[in-house]
Amino acid sequence: MKRDITLWILGTFCLLVATVLVAVLIQGTDFFLYRAFAPKREAVRREVFEQSKAYRDGLMQELRSAQIDYAKAQTPQQRQAIRSLVLHDVAGFGDDLPPDLDGFVRAVRAEQIGGAQ
Repeated sequence: MKRDITLWILGTFCLLVATVLVAVLIQGTDFFLYRAFAPKREAVRREVFEQSKAYRDGLMQELRSAQIDYAKAQTPQQRQAIRSLVLHDVAGFGDDLPPDLDGFVRAVRAEQIGGAQ
């Protein structure tokens, strides 16, 4: 009877140690599973965010504000600053801009190209 209890306690202890060892192997010091899968998961989250209505509406609002600021700009330096912000914002956006903003972005790109020469 006493031997059975000792074996049961020893077995439980060994199972606990094995569980801890498996957890350390899985997690490691840098949590290698997280390092392997987190970048892919974040890329998917970012793509979903960029396709969201809130992001797209916010970008349209920022572009319309920049369009007004660009028209009001009084110096070439102000226009250049706004131009670089607009081009940075729309760099990965795609081609589904409303016609008025699409024309504005095309004009800004043309000025950027024309000014660089």
